Amino acid sequence: MSFVDKCPDKSLTAIAAAVALATGIALSSPVYANTDTDQDGLSDAEEAVIGTDANNPDTDSDGLTDGDEVNLYRTDPTWPDSDNDGLSDSREVSDTLTDPNRTDTDKDGLTDGAEVNQHNTDPLLADTDGDGINDGQEVSVGGDPTNGDMDGDGLTDAAEILAGTDPNNPDTDSDGLSDGREVTGGSDPLDPDMDSDGILDGREIVNVNDSGAMTDVDRDGVANFADIDSDNDGLPDSLEGFVDSDGDGLANAYDLDSDNDGIADLVEAGGVDANNDGRVDDSADTNNDGLADSLAQSPLTPPDSDADGTADYLDLDSDNDGVPDLVEVGGPDTNGDGRVDNFSDSNFDGLSDSLGGVALADIDTDGDTIPDRIDPDSDGDGISDLIESGGVDTDNDQMVDDFIDANGDGFDDALSGIPLDGGTRDPVDGGGTVVVPTGQSSSNVRTGLEGNGFGCVLGSSTAERADPSLPLLVFGALCGLLYSRKSHGAKVS
Repeated sequence: MSFVDKCPDKSLTAIAAAVALATGIALSSPVYANTDTDQDGLSDAEEAVIGTDANNPDTDSDGLTDGDEVNLYRTDPTWPDSDNDGLSDSREVSDTLTDPNRTDTDKDGLTDGAEVNQHNTDPLLADTDGDGINDGQEVSVGGDPTNGDMDGDGLTDAAEILAGTDPNNPDTDSDGLSDGREVTGGSDPLDPDMDSDGILDGREIVNVNDSGAMTDVDRDGVANFADIDSDNDGLPDSLEGFVDSDGDGLANAYDLDSDNDGIADLVEAGGVDANNDGRVDDSADTNNDGLADSLAQSPLTPPDSDADGTADYLDLDSDNDGVPDLVEVGGPDTNGDGRVDNFSDSNFDGLSDSLGGVALADIDTDGDTIPDRIDPDSDGDGISDLIESGGVDTDNDQMVDDFIDANGDGFDDALSGIPLDGGTRDPVDGGGTVVVPTGQSSSNVRTGLEGNGFGCVLGSSTAERADPSLPLLVFGALCGLLYSRKSHGAKVS
């Protein structure tokens, strides 16, 4: 209760006189209605009733005269802080402009004194920082009522409270994206992996080769963080992962050719790509999860044709015949590393511009429905591609002997960097034309001990040294003939 509530009648001289008469108190001097010894705006008689000092214009030393406190501000002239809010009456009247008779002028839960002296907030404004939360509430939870976005994540503290995020943590779910960016971008700041693909949302919204934020790599309308198959190659991001197998700066989950062998991951995983763009042909997606409906019920299961532990879509030599897949589909590989030569990728989809920005088509030379890249005998001539390419196959399994792949690219370390020409070493191609293996003359095909272990020396050049196995073959044939005729009782003339 303010002082004036106690003394609503300001005719204090009359009250003083009445009190004196009623109590029989003899005043030391006559009481005159207009006597104001200290010139504070209150008569001496009024000050006697109020309890102020008639000889001191500011009895409580609060900076306000006793008369102004009683007549103007309705404050208590005997107490410097009438509302006990931590601010003197004069400071509230002259400085903060708050109500000296109200402890919490803006009704925000903080006293005027606490706002001014402790929190540096505005005692006349319930929400000093304009973040939607009143100052008292922010203080109660340990927040900063002068900063509308305490963690600097782009969301006001009030918005964070509504979203359930932590206003003191810019990335509540620790996915690498600020809460503000997630809210404005449509992702969930409380779910670090919205599409459950094993890749944090923050890693799915990244700068790719300094090209800018790639939020929807396959441009299907579903942002990467909500897209099960971000590059629409038929392989879920959870399978491909965020590794960069071919070192082209593009994560496998966004790379249409993860091993850079010129063949689309989609095709190497067993899918169909009629237009060689590396993406699923029938990409209708009715539930907007980013995975084509055609594959939702029957997902692709990437094979590992040579059982070397590396799936074909990551394997530079999927059948381990020593000939890179790139070569087997007709691509250029002058340095023999199994990857596309002169690789460049201006649109960052993983397909090389040097090949026209499309994937190489699968080839099936012998028409046996097995693509050359996984066919140990691509031309069906009975001789393995490994042998025809100059390789060694002591165990006749049609795969490279003593296979070692320390870097996990599927290509034998001993052959990496050695250009092989694949089927061009076939002794006889499908049309019956003699094809000369590397290192032999055009008029002779060395076989037997001098060649690859079959047949004999054929040719017209006398300069070529005879194959030492030829006489043995002829002798063996004659012996066999003699034995056969004797066993049937025939005479030999």
